[in-house]
Amino acid sequence: MHSKITFNFLFPSTANNHRVPLKNEHPDYINAAFINGYKEKKAFIIAESPMFNTARNFWKMIDDRNVTAIVILCHENENNQEVCYQYWPSTSIALVIGEYNITLLNENTNNRYIERKFEVKNNNTGVKQSVTQFQITNWDSTGEVKNPQTILMIIEEMYRTQRKRGNTSIVVHCSDTVGRSAMFCAAATTINKCKTEGVIDVFQVLKSQRIQKPGSVQTVQQYQGIFQIVLTYLDSFETYSNFTR
Repeated sequence: MHSKITFNFLFPSTANNHRVPLKNEHPDYINAAFINGYKEKKAFIIAESPMFNTARNFWKMIDDRNVTAIVILCHENENNQEVCYQYWPSTSIALVIGEYNITLLNENTNNRYIERKFEVKNNNTGVKQSVTQFQITNWDSTGEVKNPQTILMIIEEMYRTQRKRGNTSIVVHCSDTVGRSAMFCAAATTINKCKTEGVIDVFQVLKSQRIQKPGSVQTVQQYQGIFQIVLTYLDSFETYSNFTR
């Protein structure tokens, strides 16, 4: 059993100010929230992992926000239950979800993560866009960080992809929205803050993040995991110092 951590700065009434609406939809609701980065507004979108009946809305959000990078931190099935519908194709045959055709262009499998490149076409408008998905395959649902180097590698690749394509929001999702996804965004923001200011301040990063996404980071183990990722970055500073170059 994992100890829960609580802070005295919860502001759930402000959470709606950061929700991600769907354009021209009634209702326009999707379970997703904008998360600010170190200096960038709406640097991330923490989203609920799509299921069969929400996969179309997920792709509409990608289309609406011109998202070019998705980070998935879970498997489709964990602890003997489905936590994420496979909303992407496994072959070169396009997957049709609502008005969207998703075509797999390339897939590279590494020891600890998978990188997939898709072409997403909106059949209503004819507009196509390129989306890269990074799936970390060895991050346990408890949030225990076994290979922080993998997470750092994904942060680097994610930012590289984002910079090449206009710095739009990066979508991050896991099994519950407040565990691994919150840890990932907090670690990425803390690293950027550390590079600029030379200080590590996970508490302040999480304080801001919890205003936008109440309940972010649920256990002491998850909180410690953020430090583990950041300290691994510092230990390998020469390797990762070119994140923003």
